Amino acid sequence: MASIYIQSSTEACFLGQKIPVSIGKNGFCDPSKKVEGDYKTPLVPLKPLMLFYRPDRVIRPKTWLPTFPILPRDGWCDAPHDYYYNQFVMHPYKNSAENLYRKDHRYDYILVTDYNYPDALPYAGSAIFIHVVHDDHSPTAGCLGFLRQDLYRIISALQKKDVFFLPKSF
Repeated sequence: MASIYIQSSTEACFLGQKIPVSIGKNGFCDPSKKVEGDYKTPLVPLKPLMLFYRPDRVIRPKTWLPTFPILPRDGWCDAPHDYYYNQFVMHPYKNSAENLYRKDHRYDYILVTDYNYPDALPYAGSAIFIHVVHDDHSPTAGCLGFLRQDLYRIISALQKKDVFFLPKSF
């Protein structure tokens, strides 16, 4: 198995190797206390369900995951009151929705996780993605961020039962 173990707010273990990771800028939180926009990473195992990638920038990894190219109108709804909260949408969108087609490289690869998906509870947090770390290795908005080359290796090695294990407490 290629499961990934998040060991701290800056370090993960993948296939016996320590690799850098970034988490939410306000740290970890109990999932029962997670709210939309709190910049916290919930302390739950995160199972990857699908992959989005930028075909104009990166190579499509070989993976068992359903895989989709990111196109200019692609978005992810983060409006807690919306019917499509924590779901893929197309821009322009009537309510708040994150743009997946970004100028920076954070979303060159996006693993969509099972956190509050697909049956989202309003305000419980949306888009807990696994994506490319910010250029300055700064914290995320609640996601997990990895170096692009590490994330490519992770995606390529993932098996159906693999999850991203977070510490039980922090």
